[in-house]
Amino acid sequence: MDEEELKWALFRRCKEELSLTEDDLMELETAREKAWSETRKKYSL
Repeated sequence: MDEEELKWALFRRCKEELSLTEDDLMELETAREKAWSETRKKYSL
């Protein structure tokens, strides 16, 4: 199993364990995008 497959497997498992709704997932993705954007700016990526 490569790293990307492992990340998705863990994500799916966490999603099931936390019982996240679609709205929760959308908010999580928005927060992730914002954090990544700020990280890219900070390190000039």
